[in-house]
Order: sequence, then C-alpha cells, then structure tokens
Amino acid sequence: MKLKKIMAIGLTLTITIACLPIVVPADMIPSYDTSTIAESSLFYAVEGGNIYYTEHGSNAFITDADTTITKANIPNEINGLTVALINRSAFAQCHDLTEVTIPDGVTNIDSNAFEDCSSLKEIIIPNKVRNIGDNAFSGCSSLTEITISASVLTIGAGAFSQCNNLKAINVADENENFRSINGVLFDKTADILYAVPGSFISYEIPNNVHIMGSGAFSGCQNLTEVIIPNSVQYISDYAFDSCSSLADITIPDSVTSIGNFAFADCSKLTSITIPNSVTYIGNFAFYGCNSLSEVTILNNVTFIIDSSFYSCNMLEKVYCYKGSTADNYSLYPEGVTIVYLDDMPVVPEGLGDVDGDGVITSNDAAKAYVLAAAKEYDVKADVDGNKAVEAKDAEEIMNKVLRASYKFPLEQSTI
Repeated sequence: MKLKKIMAIGLTLTITIACLPIVVPADMIPSYDTSTIAESSLFYAVEGGNIYYTEHGSNAFITDADTTITKANIPNEINGLTVALINRSAFAQCHDLTEVTIPDGVTNIDSNAFEDCSSLKEIIIPNKVRNIGDNAFSGCSSLTEITISASVLTIGAGAFSQCNNLKAINVADENENFRSINGVLFDKTADILYAVPGSFISYEIPNNVHIMGSGAFSGCQNLTEVIIPNSVQYISDYAFDSCSSLADITIPDSVTSIGNFAFADCSKLTSITIPNSVTYIGNFAFYGCNSLSEVTILNNVTFIIDSSFYSCNMLEKVYCYKGSTADNYSLYPEGVTIVYLDDMPVVPEGLGDVDGDGVITSNDAAKAYVLAAAKEYDVKADVDGNKAVEAKDAEEIMNKVLRASYKFPLEQSTI
C-alpha cells in the first residue's frame, strides 16, 4: 500500500458520466461520512497490484491502490459487500493505470479520486453515480471527452482541471441541472459557467453568464485568449488558476469581486486593470504571476487582501489614485513604484481616437507612436494642438486610457 499526495497534473481519456445537478434536496444525495475512513489491509487483486477497501455495513469503500496497477476491473461486490464509494485520493498518482471499470453500485466518486492518473485512456462512470468530488479527475491529460448523464447530482470544483486534451464536456438532455453549450459546462439556465475544456485555446463567454464558477478555467494551460462579457459579476476562486499561456485579459466594469487565487500562476500575464466596479480583490488573487509588471487599480476597490499580489516578483508599477485603498496598500513586492493617475494630463475631448473605432485604447496610443516616428500628421493624434504628432501625444493618449480605464478597457495593441 502507499501514501499519496494530492496534486494536479495530466491525463487523456474518454469518459462517460452520469449527470450533475448543483443545487438539490439533501435527502436525494447519498450520505457517507468519509472523514474517518482509514487505510485498510483488506484488498482485492487487480492487474499490476492491489486495490484496498474498508467495510461499512453492507458496503465496501475503495480507499487506496498500489501505484503499480495498470488495470482495475472493480466488481459490483467484494466478499459480499456492495462497492458503493471511491474514496478521496483512492487512485491518485496511479501513473500506469490505463483502464478502470467502476461498478454499477457506486454513488460517490470522492475528491481527488483519480487525480494524476496520467496513463488512463478510458473510464465509464455508471448511471448511479450522483456526486463527483473536487479535483476528482484533475490532471487527467489523456482525457478527450466527457459525457455527463442523468444521475449525477453534484460535481466539485476543478473536477476536470488540467485535463489539457479535453475537447468537450457533454451533458445528457435529461439532466435537470446542467447543460453543455459547444462543449462547455453550464448550469441549466446558462447563468453560471462551471468548466471549460482544457484543450481550448480561446473562448468568448456568452453574454448571459453572471457567475464564473470556482475553477472554471483552472489549469487551461493552452488558453491564450478569453473574452469576458459585461454580464459577468463575479470571478470566483481559482477561476483562471494556472492558465499559464494567458498573456492578456480585460476585466469588464460589471465585475464586482475577484476571488481567491483567481489569476494565480498566470505566468505570462503582463498587465491587468481592475475596473471601478470591483470592490474586493481576494487572497492570493495574483499569486505567482511572475511576468506581471503593471497593475491599474481604480478608486472603488475597498478590500485588497494582504497576499493578493504575493510572489509577483516582476511587478514594477501600480497605477492608482492618491489616498485610495490601492495607494495605502503596503504589501506590494519590494521596489514597486506608485504612479498617481491624478497627476496624468488629460486629453481634450474629441481627440485621441486615432483609429476611429469610437473608444480610446492603448491601440490608439500605439498608432500615435507610429505616426510620430514616421513624422506623419493626423489631427486626432495631435492632442496638444501644436500641428505635429509627437511621442508626448502618444503618452498623453495612453494616460487617458489609464485614467478612464473603467470606461475604456486597457487593451493590447494590434500593431
């Protein structure tokens, strides 16, 4: 037998699940107290080693497995006991495991149950399964497709995170609590976004979504672009955790809070603007964003938790207003310069929209720089009115973006 750490890495598999409602009456959910389940000497031999179980009345709970197992055909009964539960971390880090048969009597797959089974090719989840725990299949990097059928009632946060080959999460039409739209998992009304497959490179969130669920994009290491609509109000805990290819994102001015670890380990993120609508930045929200060099935080942010920017070692500048919460925050990484938006010059109304798209963004500033370098003239870029477009005009346009970023989001230049 072995002791296992709980951690998330990779796996590739095709999975058929039994359906997942999120809010259900308590009496509909099978209740097992798994907090006191201990490792057991009772075992059942499978290919490559043993699986271990404990007795609970007439049921058997699978508690552990040798890391050497390669296939696990679990029967419906072991020594007259009905196999009813796969316990927390039971198969975690079984790297050589390629195939599992879960018996029909199982109703619960607990947290981290198959985490980091990086050789698992296929798994079928039977129709009696009602609950799938947090991170249950996290790190299954060979997983390509999931089908959620009608019996699953709940699914935990990050259940399919870091499944980087996952192309679709499918849901049976009969499911009363969840639906799939273009392979993405939502609640039945599509008000809450629960999980995005890990193979996605870009994604535009539908504009009827109000809440991004915990870990919605967690571990989407292929993701380079995401568009958040103005309907989204909450970016929940771990929403973009470990999106290591995401270099740029715009938070709309509908968002009111940013959860714990929301952007943790987004290692390519270089800048972020927190709009005026946000009042709360959670614990470790930007932890480990090692490329983050500039942050703009506007006036309405009233709570910045102590470790929100912990381990942002490349952070150089914070743009904010004098006397604001961001100005008074004392736990930025060493060497950060505070730049006051109050002191920045204002671009006269009607000027600065160099590309003529109706809004002033960093793209306009970039175009002004190009005009200045080429010694070409455009009245929209001549913000100081001296009949020439110069670098200082571009700088003032960029300052306007920062001052009014709650209105004009800071965007990446397209030139």
